[in-house]
Amino acid sequence: MKYPRLSTLTTGFDPLFVYNAFKKVFCLLFFITSINAYCEEKLIEIPLPQSQNLEESESRWLCSQVRDVLSEEILENTDFVPTSSAEIENQILALQKKSEKAIFDENTAIEMGKLVSAKFALFSVIRKANSEYFLSVTISDLTTGKTLSNATSTSRKSAANLFSGENSAMSEVMKKILKQLGFKKKEEPLKTAQITQKPLSEEQKKAEDEKRKKRFLEMKFRHTDSLLTEYTGSDEVVIIPDFIYKIDFAAFRQSTLKNVIFHERVSEIGREAFSMSALEKIEIPETVTQIEKRAFAQCVSLKKATINANVDAIPEQCFSGCSSLKEVEIRNGIETLRKGAFNSCTSLECIIIPESVEYIGDFCFSGCSNLKEVVIKNPACVIGERAFYGTPYANE
Repeated sequence: MKYPRLSTLTTGFDPLFVYNAFKKVFCLLFFITSINAYCEEKLIEIPLPQSQNLEESESRWLCSQVRDVLSEEILENTDFVPTSSAEIENQILALQKKSEKAIFDENTAIEMGKLVSAKFALFSVIRKANSEYFLSVTISDLTTGKTLSNATSTSRKSAANLFSGENSAMSEVMKKILKQLGFKKKEEPLKTAQITQKPLSEEQKKAEDEKRKKRFLEMKFRHTDSLLTEYTGSDEVVIIPDFIYKIDFAAFRQSTLKNVIFHERVSEIGREAFSMSALEKIEIPETVTQIEKRAFAQCVSLKKATINANVDAIPEQCFSGCSSLKEVEIRNGIETLRKGAFNSCTSLECIIIPESVEYIGDFCFSGCSNLKEVVIKNPACVIGERAFYGTPYANE
């Protein structure tokens, strides 16, 4: 006859059972702790980039965009897990400002390591010099303060070229960083398809489109496929998503944006697309092959317009009523300045019309009351009726 254990009979529990259970829990906790410790070593903090010589509005959107793309690159090409601590961002910035060379300052890196859970940090600097942009990236060990890798890009003429495109500054810097860390940059499926010259299936095309669009989900765009129909946000700087080919009628009309960055896929700007907006400068890229009338009309804050568009003509009233417009650059290759294209640009003082222009339309520069210098490089250029009405050149 077997008797129950005294401990079970008198106390209601089995010490051996409790011991085994405790042992399993302890092993489980030890395993979890070990995993967490390992993962923690692989975490990499990515604070907001520092900027040098950038305007405040430009710095705000550009630094945010660069950090997002850096996070994607780190996650995709390394075994680090990127993270950022928005709640202590100000403390991190304060630490960086303690030294002129904060990204290389060992003590600063160690102090930062006490604030965050990550063992490593990726510091970046966006610098502007002589209208060109540079990107520097440094990865430091937050326990020792030592620099693991660092790289600086060559210059880029456009802010968008810091993070966008195959030849972007981001791509250049990341290749150097990954090589120093012993990683190999992974090729995107689309690039592999191009190299092997195998066409993408419909499912692959859809997946690629969704991947591109995902980056812009937080932005307030309404679109139908590649047509941007409306912007409902209130940002001062807007980057046109790279899946957009055309900007529709009045898409940005009366918006608060001060600067817009075009990607290389945009080819059409619709009628009144940016009219009455708060734009302060605009650079229309060569990829644009069609601009419809009044596209930038009544942008009263617009000061500079660079028209590199691959179009035959600047359309009717394109910049009409842009009363602050002082500087205009027109690409050689444009043949016609249509009716009222620069009507009532009262701050315009000088205009150089390239030799490719064959016709200046009626009322093209009428009302440009401060126009002091007009250079028409094509002596055979035909000038329309009252093209310079209300200017010192009205009777010439």
